[in-house]
Amino acid sequence: MTTTFVARHPVDLAAVVPIVLGFDPEESMVMLTFGGPRPFHARLDLPTTRDVPEAVATLLGPALRLGVDSVALIVYSARPRVAAAAIRCRS
Repeated sequence: MTTTFVARHPVDLAAVVPIVLGFDPEESMVMLTFGGPRPFHARLDLPTTRDVPEAVATLLGPALRLGVDSVALIVYSARPRVAAAAIRCRS
């Protein structure tokens, strides 16, 4: 059975993450993928600021290989600098 969620705002995406992952992530980077032949979701522990580009590339690599249509990267963190680095990253 497939459940469809509609997100009209970024906060909607953040709200659906615990549902699709099955737990509330903390200090994490979460990628939701949409469309394409095999959409999937992934989570990584939030890295140090210096390692953010590598972490984003690690998440995006499989999405690119599997040809998903779009992705959303959601950062859960109490560390504003790391979260800001993830948002700015253009891997």
